[in-house]
Amino acid sequence: RRVTRPLPATRRVRGGDPTRPRRRRVARAMAVAFARRHPFVVASTSATIKTALCDAMVQYVVEGRETLDATRTLVFSSFGFAFLGCWQYTLYTRIMPALFPGIEAFVARPIGERLRDAKGLRAVAGQVFIENGINNALLYFPCFYSVQAWYEGSPTPAADGLRTFRENFTSDVPDILTLWVPVQTCNFFLSPLYLRTPVTAAASFVWTTYVSFSRGGDKRRGRDR
Repeated sequence: RRVTRPLPATRRVRGGDPTRPRRRRVARAMAVAFARRHPFVVASTSATIKTALCDAMVQYVVEGRETLDATRTLVFSSFGFAFLGCWQYTLYTRIMPALFPGIEAFVARPIGERLRDAKGLRAVAGQVFIENGINNALLYFPCFYSVQAWYEGSPTPAADGLRTFRENFTSDVPDILTLWVPVQTCNFFLSPLYLRTPVTAAASFVWTTYVSFSRGGDKRRGRDR
């Protein structure tokens, strides 16, 4: 007597849809392709959205506000778009490659080759110095405090921003260098040019959260990266 056996069921990946890993790979590839084609859009959008969301989170969760301080959120998001999204995109993808030719080819090599490339490592060190010794230490805080003063109605926002920068210099600069020297060393060593600003925006969420917890309610000391 012949026994009719049922056809074997389609083998499924444990945990759900067997096509899910493939769809994730396709989505990841599409995201990378979009970032390559539109690096400025990705940089400016990620910076603006990040700063707005982070400030809203700080206001509602850390400070316990019931209503959003829209002016403060505008300070953060405007500064995020202009300084992190526009200026730092230009610095990372236009100015630094002109100052250090070959950095795009350097980050395309395997990590082992990069570690043996003395010229490339010197270029990474030079970029870290420009980012932290000049951009972060001398440009970042005056720009942020000036934007803050302008939204607060100051008739001389640039002068007020510089004055606040001088008053807070001894605490602001060590704070920002403590995080951003190691972060940007890894960023400039590992990231292709089109990902440098999004990586900075992602890490800056940590920076902003740290500042919010340590100085959350002090408007003159609140700041974003």
